[in-house]
Amino acid sequence: MEPPRLRCVIRSRFHNSDQGRPDRRGLAPAVLHQRRTQVIVCVRGVISPLLANLFLHYAFDRWMATQNRELPFERFADDAIVHCRTEQQAQEVQAAIAARLEECGLELPPEKTKVVYCKDDDRRGTYSNEKFDFLGYTFRPRRSKSRKRKFFINFSPAVSDKAVKAICTEIRSWNLHLRSDKSIKDLSRVQPDHSRLAPVLRTVLPVGALSANAPTGSIAGLPGRAEI
Repeated sequence: MEPPRLRCVIRSRFHNSDQGRPDRRGLAPAVLHQRRTQVIVCVRGVISPLLANLFLHYAFDRWMATQNRELPFERFADDAIVHCRTEQQAQEVQAAIAARLEECGLELPPEKTKVVYCKDDDRRGTYSNEKFDFLGYTFRPRRSKSRKRKFFINFSPAVSDKAVKAICTEIRSWNLHLRSDKSIKDLSRVQPDHSRLAPVLRTVLPVGALSANAPTGSIAGLPGRAEI
């Protein structure tokens, strides 16, 4: 990403805001201008992801909203999905997006850019690409059951193999087998080595299971002791 282009985008965004009014902290416009100048030159720093997201908002989001209004899309960071009705339309949109990003000094990675056929009961054709990963989930044709208990093919998401591997690696790093003398409540308080363990326990356990009133070694709402 070219820093000059990014600075121009940020400068334009700030100049369109109200500079004649003090902010909530009561700072004068001159002070705000100094602070904005500091942000403009802060490229490739700690807030670089934020600046990159701001850049793509102008380079991609607003461009899609004006040039392809009829096409819904989702974007998270530098990953995006555009929904098209036909293969020809998808290829045309892909070429247009590539040209747009090239104008902004960016490019589409060939290994991650592809047209995917969302196969289900209504779309029974075949295609070379029938699945994709997005935000830790794999979207592909799956056998599902309706409310009337009838099976059908649905294009739906599930946790991806890469995400499962990352989760298993994270759990193994907790070395829970070396803490068999600890209760679930005790494990939730371990810091900082297991700072990510408490949210997991709160997700899988009943409400109030990790409350302060629950006795050590037991889980509130469950009979007897439950230890790992």
